[in-house]
Amino acid sequence: ASKGFIEQFYDGEIAVRQMLKYPPFSVFILLSWQGTRQQVQEIEATVQKALADEEVTYYSAPQSDSSKMMRYGLIRIERSQYPKKTLIDLLRTFPPYIKIEIDPERIV
Repeated sequence: ASKGFIEQFYDGEIAVRQMLKYPPFSVFILLSWQGTRQQVQEIEATVQKALADEEVTYYSAPQSDSSKMMRYGLIRIERSQYPKKTLIDLLRTFPPYIKIEIDPERIV
């Protein structure tokens, strides 16, 4: 892009986004929760059980330590399948200490 090859840059970026299931090809749903290591593990086990039929990527925030952890679950839904009513209804049953963001500005 810095060399003026805007079209090639755009085509490359779009191809990578499609391959990685990133927007605009997918909708992100980001779940986040925090607590001690034990609390986070218990919450994650509950989330994993509830979302067993979904493809979820779990990861920790880089600044997490054993006394206070921040954990994320990222769901990618193909744009053509959104909204996935059964998933949305399931997410509505989650407790308020699990933050749910649809199309978040950031995923970390």
